[in-house]
Amino acid sequence: KIRPSEESGNAFVFRILPPAFKYALTFVGMISGGTFYEGISRDVEWMYFGLFIGALLGYVIAEIMIQKSWRIIRQWKGFVAFCVLMIAIGGFVKLDVFGFVKNVPQYNEVQSVYLTDAMNYQNSLPKDRLAFRSEKEIKAIIDLHKQIVKEKPNLGFVFATDSLRIVYNLKDGSKIAREYNIYSNEDMRLKAREILYSKEADLNHVKYLQSTVSKMNSFNLSGAFDLKPKVMLGDSDKTKELLLNIRKDIELDTGLMVETPSYNLISLAIEFSGNNPFWNYSLPKRFKNTMNWLKENNYLDRLVLNPLQVNKLTIIHEDANNSMMDKLNGLEASYQVPGSYRSIKDETQGGQNFSELFESSKDKMVVTDSEQIEKFMDRPDFATDKQKYYMKLDLHDGSYQIWTVDNTRRTGFLIDHTNYYK
Repeated sequence: KIRPSEESGNAFVFRILPPAFKYALTFVGMISGGTFYEGISRDVEWMYFGLFIGALLGYVIAEIMIQKSWRIIRQWKGFVAFCVLMIAIGGFVKLDVFGFVKNVPQYNEVQSVYLTDAMNYQNSLPKDRLAFRSEKEIKAIIDLHKQIVKEKPNLGFVFATDSLRIVYNLKDGSKIAREYNIYSNEDMRLKAREILYSKEADLNHVKYLQSTVSKMNSFNLSGAFDLKPKVMLGDSDKTKELLLNIRKDIELDTGLMVETPSYNLISLAIEFSGNNPFWNYSLPKRFKNTMNWLKENNYLDRLVLNPLQVNKLTIIHEDANNSMMDKLNGLEASYQVPGSYRSIKDETQGGQNFSELFESSKDKMVVTDSEQIEKFMDRPDFATDKQKYYMKLDLHDGSYQIWTVDNTRRTGFLIDHTNYYK
């Protein structure tokens, strides 16, 4: 009743719909094209190319549908106008007229700061309880934020695996939230890592766990190089005791959780019900209260490999020209724990080949002294960022273990939504 009779044969019968549809589809095509090309190349020039191609494709499809014809040669004024408008908006945003990009709050304006990265998926956790409140950490976060704004690292399209998220809770009740990709800048990455793995961060985590013991489905402990839990704490009182001792050790600890990598650790794994994330925490041996509690409860010997069980260590470095290295890399367990290993007991697992690899290496280091064996098992100080090593531990029972050694291991909390034991 209300449509114009002369429009009955057209794709759109109301005059307002064709331009709305045309420019909406052009805009969607532009965003999709830019995201696709930037996502593949991670390069801003390709992103601009994708924006143009996507917009052009969206405009052409829209015009063909509206005109019901392939002949759209004379219909380009609208596309040119759209491009000019988008360039103007882009320039307006780039100039940061309202100061959005440069807006870093002053310290006296901040009540607390929530910081997380892609390695710790804390989106479903209470941000108010895990936020930083100390003067030292808040100032460190603000200084890092200022450096990001000033130096402008690769801040293009951010993938979840690269992102650093900052949320300021201001004293006036408002919030400022930002997300950056800083991992192309090693200095910024290390500064963020120090904050994320600081004493305050781990204290926040353990305090939160202490308040949620009743919601835990499982609380398991394993050696950091074991694939399955060796100790399952089903008793909530035992869980509370262990968390209390961990908290005491964190409060007494004088060093950063980020330091020379530690091995032969104890890995603590916590699973909650529902959609709550899975927690993993690697306990360093310097946590005396925790180690004593584990020993008193007859857990310690079940969780760590005793150096007295080891006859000798053989250490070799990664050699890209050795084809056996690919097989050796294949032994690594895909677990978020500080180290990778595989225990080899017979030739069906390729044990003979790996023994020959270690024995035939020209640059191998053989350690038989018990004190040196314990030192290398706990803290292999030869590990570097650039060189990967492999450490073969020959045990008294005739089997051996292979540990992958590099400088990427750490103690502290790791939070994820994946249950690695399922």
